[in-house]
Amino acid sequence: MRNPLPFLLAALLIPPTPTMAALSINTTSLQPWQIPRLSTHTPSGYPANHPYWSLSFAVADPNTIVVGQTRFGAAAFPPTTANCSVRWLGYAGAGEDPRGHTYACGSGDADAADTGRWTFRVANDSASAISDFALRVGLEEAVVLETGAVDEDAPVLVQQRLVEVQCVEGTCEEDEDGDAGA
Repeated sequence: MRNPLPFLLAALLIPPTPTMAALSINTTSLQPWQIPRLSTHTPSGYPANHPYWSLSFAVADPNTIVVGQTRFGAAAFPPTTANCSVRWLGYAGAGEDPRGHTYACGSGDADAADTGRWTFRVANDSASAISDFALRVGLEEAVVLETGAVDEDAPVLVQQRLVEVQCVEGTCEEDEDGDAGA
């Protein structure tokens, strides 16, 4: 599955500064996500075997995505992995069918910072949730830069533009600077 923009910047708060360039991420150099492991299981039907069907896979985003600079270094989304799985009673009817539902994945790296949330969905139009199915995998990542993105004494540039001139009394004329003078 190739996704030209394999992430969603859910909440990116970077105050503008005179030294920061506009947020621009080169998506042409991003590597595709990888699914290194995928397995399915259906119960054998023999007595004493559990009745659950299952689908599990691992997913990885190998990219490091730099979203800005702080005085402490680069603010970036590091490579991330997740283990995804769902179990259901396959013989119980449509109420247990995993198709069309979104599930959260668990972190694949216990040491990784909690910066993202992987989810997956088995497509509704899949013939089966065990064989011949389509997966939709998503990753939401967020970073909140409180004060690290700007020097505390750095000015914040604001583009100002005259929107409207209102005359409260008398005759108002606009001078060369766009200010209203009476």
